[in-house]
Amino acid sequence: MKKYDFYTKEIDGRFRVRKTIGDNVSKCMITWKRRLKSSVKQRIHQEEEIELQIDPNEYNNLCLLLEKVLHLNLVESYERCRSIFSNEDIEIVVDEYPFGICIELENKSKTKEATEVIKAWLNKLDFDIHDAYRLSWDDKYFELCKEQNKKVENIVRFDKDMPKINKEFVL
Repeated sequence: MKKYDFYTKEIDGRFRVRKTIGDNVSKCMITWKRRLKSSVKQRIHQEEEIELQIDPNEYNNLCLLLEKVLHLNLVESYERCRSIFSNEDIEIVVDEYPFGICIELENKSKTKEATEVIKAWLNKLDFDIHDAYRLSWDDKYFELCKEQNKKVENIVRFDKDMPKINKEFVL
């Protein structure tokens, strides 16, 4: 139904099926993620996120239910390599996409104020919040394709001709 389209500015959400295949772990999740309107103008995003773990052996059945029963269409798919570092306060996710590397900091503290946790870790990592990308990585991919005259693919894979983020970071 158009009024519930996840991609509208009013909803600004993503319904995803995530399948992870690794050397030591395989998992599958259904996730819902959307930016909260109250944080759009802030430097530190706040999001609603719901995750549901399912048996990775049920991945194909899940896709059949979504496509054939609920009539949801595959909008896009991104391949990436993910590394996760965490403690009781923070989760630091490093995603290598075919077009660049993304680092996300997520508050995990149950006792500390979320923005203070993020600010403390930005400081520890010597990251400048003004370097943060304000939109989604879908938006970044489209932006890079336009800038570098690359075809926009809805299935983004490492073996395809992809744009590249041209920013260097010095550690």
